[in-house]
Amino acid sequence: MKIDYVAVGKRIKKARKACGLTQEKLAELTGLSTAHIGKIEVATNEPSLQALVDIANTLNIGVDSLLADNVNYPIVYLRKDIEELLDGVTPQELTVMIATLTTLRHSLVAARILRNEGLKD
Repeated sequence: MKIDYVAVGKRIKKARKACGLTQEKLAELTGLSTAHIGKIEVATNEPSLQALVDIANTLNIGVDSLLADNVNYPIVYLRKDIEELLDGVTPQELTVMIATLTTLRHSLVAARILRNEGLKD
C-alpha cells in the first residue's frame, strides 16, 4: 500500500493548528525548516520517518494517527475508539447512533454480499 502523503500532510496541518502552532514554531520545535514543514503539509515533500516521529512528538499525537488510512488497526483498538465516541452521549444521542450504525452495518453487509456474488461469476 502506498502512503497517502496528501492525507498525512493534512493531518499534520490540522494537528499543528489545533496546538496553536505556526509552521515556523513547529519547524523550530522539530529542528526542521519552515519550508520543509510547509512542503510536508502540501505533500510536495515526503517526510522521513524521523521527521514524522519528531512532528508527532511535538504535536503530542501518535504517528499512527498521522498515517491513519495507511495502518491496519487490531480490532481491540477500533473498539476502544468506538467506546471513546460513546463517552458523554445522552440516551437520545445514543439511540440515534445505534440506529445509524445499524443502517450502516446493513449497507456494508449488502455491499459485501454483492461484491462476493460478483466474484462468483
